[in-house]
Amino acid sequence: MRKSKQQSLKMKIITVNLYSIVLLISIVNLIQCDGCFKKKFDFDSFVCVCNEFHCDPLIDTINYSDGLIYSFTSDKDEQRFNQRTFTPDQLSVIDQQSIVLNIHVNDTKQQIIGFGGAFTDASGININSLPADLQVLLLRDYFGPKGLEYNIGRVCVGGSDFSTHPYTYQDDHQDLDWSHFSLTTEDFQYKIPLIKMANELSGGLKLFGSMWSPPSWMKYQERINGTGVLKGDPGGPYWKAMATYLVKFLDEYKKNGLEFWGLTTLNEPSAGFKPNYRFNSLGVSAEMFRDWIANDLGPELEKAGYGKDKLKLMIVDDNISLVFLYVTRILGSSQSSKYVSGIATHWYENEAFGYSDFERVHEMFPDYFILPTEACVEGDPNLGSWNLGERYTSDIIETLNHWGTGWVDWNLALDMIGGPNWVSNFVDAPIIVNSQAREYYRQPTYYALAHFTKFLKPGSTRLGFDVIRKDPNVKSTVFRNIDDQIVIVSLNKNDYPVNLTINFTPSQTTNSIGITLGPKSIETIVINK
Repeated sequence: MRKSKQQSLKMKIITVNLYSIVLLISIVNLIQCDGCFKKKFDFDSFVCVCNEFHCDPLIDTINYSDGLIYSFTSDKDEQRFNQRTFTPDQLSVIDQQSIVLNIHVNDTKQQIIGFGGAFTDASGININSLPADLQVLLLRDYFGPKGLEYNIGRVCVGGSDFSTHPYTYQDDHQDLDWSHFSLTTEDFQYKIPLIKMANELSGGLKLFGSMWSPPSWMKYQERINGTGVLKGDPGGPYWKAMATYLVKFLDEYKKNGLEFWGLTTLNEPSAGFKPNYRFNSLGVSAEMFRDWIANDLGPELEKAGYGKDKLKLMIVDDNISLVFLYVTRILGSSQSSKYVSGIATHWYENEAFGYSDFERVHEMFPDYFILPTEACVEGDPNLGSWNLGERYTSDIIETLNHWGTGWVDWNLALDMIGGPNWVSNFVDAPIIVNSQAREYYRQPTYYALAHFTKFLKPGSTRLGFDVIRKDPNVKSTVFRNIDDQIVIVSLNKNDYPVNLTINFTPSQTTNSIGITLGPKSIETIVINK
């Protein structure tokens, strides 16, 4: 008996020692700086690790003092959202060759609606794969006051490619009255509980739904992916049923305690015209949308209590190359435009096509907001890539400078290969979960988002500005936030520091200050007058 006890004790000691060694190795591989436990992978920068032993929050409430200037910096080599405080005389104009930013404080533009991400099945699966305390911390990192403070959540109506299998809410019964309509296991495991937790952390989210495909039996081709067009024409039974399908979704979520702020007409309607398109899709032309909204969707939403005063209907929900065509066709008709509130866009073509069409549609239809509703970097996760952080920052700045009212990312959390995804369409995300190591990684893209989300709360107003001695690798946007502070977010993609002189017209209490943007850096400046 004694020998057995001794052997048992030895085994416990060995187990503890092995655990200690593994823990020590893990800690040695991490470098702590300013609260971030850094970890390097194969890319040019690092991630910040969150596990059961350490997870640093972002800055919570900042007690701004009158007359001071606050700087928040992230860069490729060292910093993640590091704060400094200055008096105006510490930031005098640096040199005559600096880039000059002339801010016109009375030239007000659009207001911010918000920032957020999507509650996909994949996100729910990955979040649920973590220990319970880390699940809460991950949601805090997005929605809490010590995180990004997201106020928008996108919800998939049924399945998307970021599900483990294709599905809708009535796959097995071909009746247009939806007598067998039912939310699925995915809604109750991966969406609704996490949305409710995020609601509590944020104080209330603006939720909007997006459908990828109705049941396949409603299409001529009777398949969930590839080319697929709804049977009949707008005004006919199948199109009216697709409208009531969306109403049923809103009603069922309301029964489960969640009400929606908005709805997009369909995710990427161009996809359903592509013969080899791999995942959930439906092809709908601009003219089809115009007539469907006028004859079916708009009236059905109104009849069910989801009129324009209660629910923001957004059109397009696709890439920039289609925005002008779809917007002019739909909003050019008074019969369809009266039900619409905004224009939803995706980022995938922005770098190639530019942002001028945002200007064009705003000039033609200034009463309709523009909200980017999906962005991600396609391919396996690039853990620690500063380049992707720069791409996020650049697109957010350009979108805001061209009338965007916020920015909504795609999956909240993905695994180490960028899934799960039922067609292996793996992508990156601001947070990557390593469930085997019981930890998750905050990417450079996560911190890039923080430079906007922490300061540009709903109601913040963009200010006009012009730039002298432009540098194509330096971009800025300027806002007056809800606390009447001037917020400047700048990106320096150069490998060397750049001086920036900031002027105000008409003159402010704080006038003509100079700052240095470090190499490969993102800088948020808050001027508290």
